[in-house]
Amino acid sequence: MGLSKPSPLLSAGLLLARNGIYGMAWLDASFIVTARFGDLTASLGVGEAVSSGLPFLADYLDDIQNLPADGRTSFELPGILLVNGEGTDTPRIDIYVFRSHPEITEHSVGESTLKDQPPIINNDEFLLLVTRASGHSSTDTTLARLQRDRTILLEQIEQQKLELERTNAELELCNRDLEDFATVISHDLKAPMRALRYFTDDIETALSQARPQDAHKACAALKQQSRRMSTMLSQLLDYASLGRQTETLEHLNSRHLIDSIVSSLPRPHRFTIEVQGDWPNIETYVAPFDLVLRNLVDNAIKHHDKPEAGWVRVFAKLTDDHLSVTVSDNGPGIPLKRQEAVFYPFRSYRRGPDGGCQPNAELTHGMGLAFVKRTVETVGGQLHLISNPSERRGSEFQLSWPLIPCQETTADR
Repeated sequence: MGLSKPSPLLSAGLLLARNGIYGMAWLDASFIVTARFGDLTASLGVGEAVSSGLPFLADYLDDIQNLPADGRTSFELPGILLVNGEGTDTPRIDIYVFRSHPEITEHSVGESTLKDQPPIINNDEFLLLVTRASGHSSTDTTLARLQRDRTILLEQIEQQKLELERTNAELELCNRDLEDFATVISHDLKAPMRALRYFTDDIETALSQARPQDAHKACAALKQQSRRMSTMLSQLLDYASLGRQTETLEHLNSRHLIDSIVSSLPRPHRFTIEVQGDWPNIETYVAPFDLVLRNLVDNAIKHHDKPEAGWVRVFAKLTDDHLSVTVSDNGPGIPLKRQEAVFYPFRSYRRGPDGGCQPNAELTHGMGLAFVKRTVETVGGQLHLISNPSERRGSEFQLSWPLIPCQETTADR
């Protein structure tokens, strides 16, 4: 049985659509194109947002969303002049958007079926009708060109915003470097510089009094102090370069890393180190992560006052966006008033037999915790110290190490 001829109304509709007189598109509640018909809607892709093909509609989606669902009230944009990819103008169009009536859930054209027939659509939220404009707009500036310029300007503003944030971050880092250098030079480097002057005076005195042995001793002390100052300057330069070195992301088995750190650190015979928790495979900057973990564990060993009964526990827990690592010990602890200072360059704390700070303990060659703090901040992590010797022994360093977005992590159990 052959197909019946299409109705005159359907034939006329197909003819007008093919000649660019009108076009239609059906949109769901999220303004995604579910179907289209006619050359005037050729810019719309099925399955894509309507604003992808008609960008200027993005500014009017709230108005369209507020249309009543009566099937009669429309949102209108008359006399729109689009610009194609070659920069030339196309015929002006009028756009009408209707919201489907709850009872009108499908449209059909009878039992006749043609290849070019509009598809039957169910449960669409909006009908977009595009027609060739009958007149010309009074303004020469088109919505499409304005929308294109607006998009370009927004992209430029976003790029400039990111560049400004990056510049501000670098400026803040430089200012912090200047403050650190000023503090170190005015405070920490004064001691070895004074020592150099005193030893020079001792050498002159010993030579003038014909005491060669005393002169040799002063020379040896002078060399030692010079090496100390050279070491401090080298460490200070390394500290300042943190955050400016380019690191490469690498795949890391964090359990293997912490095991290698524990096995390589020297410690007293009965001193124990326990590794607990879940240590995942992650994508991260391996060298900085190694530096942080190694210094935190090594620092707990070096500053323990009872190494024969000492222990350190390293616990890891994986969350959605970071790896949480806790390094705790049963050492002497760090008083609250000195906890901020231990993160400064060339500062440390050693508890004396009477519970107080040992003489000259705050001015050392150490940069361990300063390096750790700076490294953690560079990668966007956080480090907190919890300790209160007046209540109980021990210190706890809580490290939050950020994970790379969209990475795959699996626990290594």
